[in-house]
Amino acid sequence: MIIDKQTELKVAHPSKKLLPKSLPSRDDIDRALKPLILSASGWRKVFVSSGDENSMDENLSPADRLLSAAMARVFAEFVKEKSSMEHPTILLGMDSRPTGPMMGDIMCRIFLKEGIDVKPLFIVAAPEIMASVGQNKEIQGFCYISASHNPVGHNGVKFGLATGGVIGGEQAAELIESFKKLMDDDSALEDLLRDEIMGAPLEKCYAGLEENKNKTYRDYLHFSYTVAGAGIEPKVFKAQMGLAMESRPLGVVGELNGSARSLSVDPLYLQSLGVKARLINNTPRNFVHAMVPEGDSLNYCREELELAHQEDPSFLLGYVPDCDGDRGNLVYFSKKEGKALILQAQQVFALSALAELTYQRCLPQGEKTRLAIAVNGPTSRRIDEMAETLGVKVFRAEVGEANVVNLAQSLRDRGYVVPILG
Repeated sequence: MIIDKQTELKVAHPSKKLLPKSLPSRDDIDRALKPLILSASGWRKVFVSSGDENSMDENLSPADRLLSAAMARVFAEFVKEKSSMEHPTILLGMDSRPTGPMMGDIMCRIFLKEGIDVKPLFIVAAPEIMASVGQNKEIQGFCYISASHNPVGHNGVKFGLATGGVIGGEQAAELIESFKKLMDDDSALEDLLRDEIMGAPLEKCYAGLEENKNKTYRDYLHFSYTVAGAGIEPKVFKAQMGLAMESRPLGVVGELNGSARSLSVDPLYLQSLGVKARLINNTPRNFVHAMVPEGDSLNYCREELELAHQEDPSFLLGYVPDCDGDRGNLVYFSKKEGKALILQAQQVFALSALAELTYQRCLPQGEKTRLAIAVNGPTSRRIDEMAETLGVKVFRAEVGEANVVNLAQSLRDRGYVVPILG
């Protein structure tokens, strides 16, 4: 058994056979496939063998083990084709759900069998794996195991190529079609179960786990400084923030709900800027509320912020991420109300957009910049009112992370500056 040194959680079992000994019945395969959502935002369903979406069980049924293997197979073929490489390199990571390690262990075996150079990361925040891929030319893609904000018994995958973004549009449709064809082909599925990779090749692959994780951590930390500092040299940005915090101290509470962010850059990043950070529920799988960071899920953070503010009035903000750590919402201490209040998701994005777009307009050439913002269909129309005031064009995409990311890229290709999307 391979154990993660940082968390003491089990990562993989190289000597144990995980793939079904024989092909599950067509009825079992069809039952496993029926609830599977296949979209540009990710593929997901309930993966725990009991079928209970709130279960902490770590096991997968034989049919769901087959599904995990098939997902890896089609992505292996896809990344080889798109990279024009026989042995492309990919990062393999997951959020903190209990079914993640078994899915990852199975997928790693298939990737190795297909000639992919896999760099496993175990539990890692989604933006961290994506930022690292985007900054390293030697990485051709990633596979991220997660069901985002869905209940703990759900799981699934997000795939990406060398840009670091999630595959969307025509490429997502192409990958989905390849997966459906494979799942309809019993002969190909039987071939998938043959010659399972075990033992030494897996042990060698996982031997680089700690080094891989350290690399993505450093990449994401640098990326975070670059984005928040709007391109200012990180050393200069940290110095400027440090001076600002001396004159106007700020404390932030992070209620991480056992998510993948509990292993990410949050404490080091905040503290390096001079921000006081108080992180709670920051052990992977320490789930204390629903995964979706909305409504009642923010009450733990709200209560902790009020306690922190009583001890130190500089504590004014708090945040709660989802399980893969690529989205979250805020709470703030209202001096007017004398208590901590929860911001709604649309308010959080509107404030983020307002801050970024006004900043862009304040730059030396900002008035002449052809600014645009890419949003999803249901995004609040307060964005439109704000954008109109600032002379910013608003473009909308269908719901889905990949859709809005790809829309933003197409706008940049057309000459727009798109500093924020969501």
